[in-house]
Amino acid sequence: MRLDHLNEERALEFMKSQEERGISSRTWNAILVTMKTACKRGGCFAFNAIRQKPTDTIHRIPFTPEELKAVLKAAKADKLVYPLVVTATCTAMRKGDCCRLKWADVDLKSGFISVKTSKTGRTVDIPLADLLRTEIEKQIGNGSQFVFPNLAERYAPDETYLTKRFKKILAAAGFHDGKPPPATIAPYDADELAEKAEKYFHSIPTDQKRNKAKAVFGHYVAGNKLCISAEYAGVSKGTASLYLNEIESATGIAFIRGKQRDGSTLPPSRGDVRQDRKTGIRRASVRDFHALRTTWITLALMQGMPLELVQTVTGHATAEIIMEHYFKPQREQLRDAMQKALPEMLSASKAAMSPNDKAIQILRQQNASNWEKLRDDAIEVLGGRNEDQ
Repeated sequence: MRLDHLNEERALEFMKSQEERGISSRTWNAILVTMKTACKRGGCFAFNAIRQKPTDTIHRIPFTPEELKAVLKAAKADKLVYPLVVTATCTAMRKGDCCRLKWADVDLKSGFISVKTSKTGRTVDIPLADLLRTEIEKQIGNGSQFVFPNLAERYAPDETYLTKRFKKILAAAGFHDGKPPPATIAPYDADELAEKAEKYFHSIPTDQKRNKAKAVFGHYVAGNKLCISAEYAGVSKGTASLYLNEIESATGIAFIRGKQRDGSTLPPSRGDVRQDRKTGIRRASVRDFHALRTTWITLALMQGMPLELVQTVTGHATAEIIMEHYFKPQREQLRDAMQKALPEMLSASKAAMSPNDKAIQILRQQNASNWEKLRDDAIEVLGGRNEDQ
């Protein structure tokens, strides 16, 4: 259709058809903006009267301190991704900035990371936590401009690879929807796979199967999907899958993408990683790598870090962005914070707090100027317990 034939009625029909697909409001708005921009260049304004829809934003859920410990523990089994998880946990940096962290951005002597963020272009200053310092010091002398060269190399061609690895870590820590994530394929030597596959092809007794299997294999390892590889080879999808599994078994090299493999048992669920939307084809991700950033910001604010300092570390331009999108304490965290902040007469739960818990709460507030007084207060609380007993 020519642009000069496109009127408002046709434009409304098109956007209604997009809505009927079940897409989210955010996706619908993105399509509308694209159509307005494209048509405007051609002198057509049929979409201009259509207004964007309010979005149904579902925010990430931050991890509690206990949950974060479980994630870090599970991450230790993945030597590639563990430094990435530690970096994000300790800095609130986004995945790309963590992977591409350079030695020029790290000052071990002063204990700070100063990096220009890729999304906003703002330079942030982040104190170097001991946990992260340990991982960075392991990389000293690696001969690369990047602190974690393996992460930088993996992130560049396909950032989803690390995302999939992190999903496995979350599942191992108990964050899943009941279905094991697809196994991640370890890097393999393509020449070795081809050589071993060729030996397997020679063992196939019939020419027809040999040729079909070779065709499926060739198209698949070239990067085509299973269905496309099957179509090119002239076989059904089921037959193509059978061929690939036979080749994988014969070569001993795992190369089938997204395959569920043995040993994918899941621990009891701590919480879902996705949540249903009111509208939208895909479920919203609520616990993923970006949730580490939400966690850092939430815990920092809950522990009393001034909002201005949080902005300095995260690089957000406004406080409103932080409060709307990142400060998401869970109910338990809010309750604990209220119990610590409000007088006992306003918080019934405080009356049931044990002397040990009261003493611990007092000692956690120690600093260089008040430690002696708070130490004496804690001793007094514990002494009162003994008198009561």
